[in-house]
Amino acid sequence: MIKIPNLYPMAAPDGRLTQTCAGAPVCAPSRSVRMTGQHTGHTHARGNAPGPDMTARSQRDSGVTVAEGLESTGYEIALFGKWGLGEMG
Repeated sequence: MIKIPNLYPMAAPDGRLTQTCAGAPVCAPSRSVRMTGQHTGHTHARGNAPGPDMTARSQRDSGVTVAEGLESTGYEIALFGKWGLGEMG
């Protein structure tokens, strides 16, 4: 079992997250907002750029995600699900 002591209270019967919103009207910047904890003015992904140039929707290597921040405090992390943030670079 992975121990996540700071998240256990949210999973308790009375611990509810009842309000949320999307960070942007399209998926790439919304994912970037959730992954980095930044608002769309600070995260690099600006939209779902069409075509082969993925710079407007790509997460940068220099951008720190919430998971990377948790990893630095001892949490073990993994990537799963849809990435949808272009190529790292």
